[in-house]
Amino acid sequence: PILLVTLCLLVTVLAGAALLLALDLRQTERQAEFAAGTAQTLARQMERALRPAIAAMAEARDEFLASAATGEALQKHMAALLRRAADDYHVVNSYGLLDPEGRVIASSAAQVPPGTSVAARPFFQAAQAAPLGELAIAPPALGRLGGARGKPIFALVQRFADPAGEARGVIGANISVAYIADALGVIAALGQGSADLLGLDGTLLASSLHAGDPAAVPTGRVPPPAAAGSSWAAAPAHGWSSVAGGPEGRQILVAWQRVAELPVLVRVAMPSRALWLGLSRNGLAVVAFAALLCVVLLAGARLLRAEARGREAAEDQSARRLSTLVEVSAGLQDVIEPQEALRRIVRGARRLLPASEVRALLIPGDGGDVIVHGEKPAAGAPGGRDAGPHPPAWLSLPLRDDAGEYLGVLEVFGPDARAIGAEDRSALQQVVALGEAALRRGRLLAHLSAAAAEAEAARSELERICDTIHDGFCALDRAGRFTYANPAAARLLGVEARQLLGRALPELLPEAGQGGGQGRPARQERE
Repeated sequence: PILLVTLCLLVTVLAGAALLLALDLRQTERQAEFAAGTAQTLARQMERALRPAIAAMAEARDEFLASAATGEALQKHMAALLRRAADDYHVVNSYGLLDPEGRVIASSAAQVPPGTSVAARPFFQAAQAAPLGELAIAPPALGRLGGARGKPIFALVQRFADPAGEARGVIGANISVAYIADALGVIAALGQGSADLLGLDGTLLASSLHAGDPAAVPTGRVPPPAAAGSSWAAAPAHGWSSVAGGPEGRQILVAWQRVAELPVLVRVAMPSRALWLGLSRNGLAVVAFAALLCVVLLAGARLLRAEARGREAAEDQSARRLSTLVEVSAGLQDVIEPQEALRRIVRGARRLLPASEVRALLIPGDGGDVIVHGEKPAAGAPGGRDAGPHPPAWLSLPLRDDAGEYLGVLEVFGPDARAIGAEDRSALQQVVALGEAALRRGRLLAHLSAAAAEAEAARSELERICDTIHDGFCALDRAGRFTYANPAAARLLGVEARQLLGRALPELLPEAGQGGGQGRPARQERE
């Protein structure tokens, strides 16, 4: 009997270890596939976020090389071009154009005058260290030149040359760390670990751990796992690896994906759900678990299979929620019209809860009619507020602006009270948060457009009035140069109005720039 018990325990230990190992391998494989898929999805989103900035840099570079203007005219032309590019895309704080010695030629930021030397700044040094024509990344810092002061940014820079191969300067864009961190923060919102945007040298550019904190400046370098090689630059374009250092001695699954044609990559880290490593550290726990399996082996196997299926179903639902939130976030980035934003919010909520009826109402800020959009379950599909023997579920989530003012509401009607779980409510709140941001952005752009139209109308009306009066009227800047002159002023000065613009007053009235009384008679005669 002792031999049989010992043999039974030995066989049970081996069988339990093999079962645990098989379950862990399967669990690790599925989790690694999920992490790799998440990294690929976020990499595509990062490419969509950074691609317009690179296109604007290329446009400014080509315009600079092709422009026939020089001096101040070239500086004004390039500054206007960079300001338009920065105003058109909210991911970029500012653009800057530098000469080969690190002096500012033009910037979209009004507080950065031409001629300012930035040769000692990290972004210029990063551009100088990179090969000519290749994009380079400067580490995050608080925005100063070319950015809003105090806002964390990282720079995307490139040295460029003319067709003859002679270096002509550096073009760069300051990217908002807060925007990238919020885009990566979708994975952290679902409790699936963390996501980081890294340079190929391992520099941490943005992290989901900083989502919601617009003042956080990432620091440090993230080393690559052993499976990625000696550096991120030498690593394959995508892959995954298991590394030590997780909570309670557990492993961490690390997946990475290079962003196409850009010197950055997305890294996703998730704590491993494997059980074997934790149990193998304590032999007594393994023996006790094996003895328990000896008694209830069949029941235990069924429970493990049921638990594995439940975990797989939960992971599939989590992956679907994450994919839906990423798509909703990407779909709402460039939406301005409230009707379209409402439609995409409802579509995202319907994808999260296919068996539920979703309706959204929006109260326009201009006092117009209430905007309503709703979707019901597909024909023939079970669901809606009238399906099922149980009382229907009803969830109402308000849409509010920054000041807490009521914008509208998102309503979800499930077939019964079990149809909307806690994770579903959390995902719906994320959809509402993304929708609130899109609606606020749309209203802000509408107000800015209206204000710009009013300002242009007022300027046109002022010019019309000044052009029709018989008195001479002109405007000069602080340097004494003409910025406007009406026809009457041009007749008094004896030149055409368009010839006055940009010229200084002493050029037309030399005695105006001389002191003393000698110039007074001539000036009075001219007046």
